[in-house]
Amino acid sequence: MPEPDTLSLKIAGFVGYGLCSIISLMFIRNFINFPVALVPLILELAGLSLLGLKVARGYKFNLSIPKPSWMDALILVACITIAVRHVLYFQRFSNGIYTQYYSGDLLQHINDSTDYANGMMPVMRGQILYWGFYFVASVPISFGMDPRESVRMTMILLAVLSPLFMYLATWKLFGSHRTATISAVLWSGVDFTWYRMTVDLSLYPNFFGMISSLILIAAVKNFMKTHDWIRGASILVIAISTAYMSHYSTLFLIFPLVLYALLSATKDGSKYGLRVRGLLIFGGLLIPVFSGGFLFSNLASGLFSALSGLGGYVQYTTPLSLAIPLPSLSYVVGFINNDILALLLFGNLGFCVWLVVKRQDEVIAFLIGWFAIALVMASLADGSWRISIVMLLPLTIMAGFTSSLIIDPIANILLILRGWWYRR
Repeated sequence: MPEPDTLSLKIAGFVGYGLCSIISLMFIRNFINFPVALVPLILELAGLSLLGLKVARGYKFNLSIPKPSWMDALILVACITIAVRHVLYFQRFSNGIYTQYYSGDLLQHINDSTDYANGMMPVMRGQILYWGFYFVASVPISFGMDPRESVRMTMILLAVLSPLFMYLATWKLFGSHRTATISAVLWSGVDFTWYRMTVDLSLYPNFFGMISSLILIAAVKNFMKTHDWIRGASILVIAISTAYMSHYSTLFLIFPLVLYALLSATKDGSKYGLRVRGLLIFGGLLIPVFSGGFLFSNLASGLFSALSGLGGYVQYTTPLSLAIPLPSLSYVVGFINNDILALLLFGNLGFCVWLVVKRQDEVIAFLIGWFAIALVMASLADGSWRISIVMLLPLTIMAGFTSSLIIDPIANILLILRGWWYRR
């Protein structure tokens, strides 16, 4: 029996799929040019229209809101933790914003978001696999916000909301609120991913690609299990659109996610509808890959040339990272910046591989496949450190899964020790 929804899950779905709606609407500007400032109004009118259509078809309102639980409190703490870390960092600057940060990437983010808000749109193939963050950051600029503040505050807001997206994706994968909560808390407390990308390195499109990947996982699982095909398919379409507009690192998720969906759909041969959904996911995820390569013949070559030419300097090194001969894994350990924690994560990866061999766990196999593809792609060149950080996402989810397994045994041991202490 599935666990009931929590307040955090409702909020995560609303925010995540709403974000996808903004990206999809922004992409339509390639064909129908309209001011960015109209985006909130268009989304509101579209939502009211769909609601009116449902009412006309006899839709009954269900405004039940789940009661807050201790898991919701932990998710709130995770979000507040990220917000506080950013506030403390910005206090280093006199005006509270990033005017003194000399980063070429940050300057590019500001200029591109400003250009898009002013109607200067790049060619379509230039938007694919990179432009999603600029779509979002351009909305506040169109309302008069300073471009520097808009870019930074947009990124901070996405970072603060990221535990919700981690919670949403993990719950959809495992169906356990405890596993999802632990993963979100780990994501927030162990800051080697979001802090590196949003503060230290200004890898905003990369981080947006991670968020889009989590939302896409949730949308695929939702489509596989929902009873409302139309709603599930609509969410899946906008989630796929967002993933393909976010960052090229999302491509490493596509193939293991397709295999996972097909395996899940064919596991129970009696469910014909489930198999159809698996095939629809197969087509929905892969057709854009092949059609994009066909329509933009230079897209694939440009991607691989980018992978082999991702320069830059990564200042994170540890004794373990320096001892690892494979650059991609060395970068991962450097990003973690704690050798003990890195060993624990890689040890947990080995445990998860054992689980797949012994139990044929499809979810864990999917996460390991995601990690493996990112590892292979990051190993193409020494400069592909920007891809190595993607491997931290499946590692974090697997760590949350394993942590949830050992909670009950640890609690039982503590109860035994407590009873022994009182009997002394």
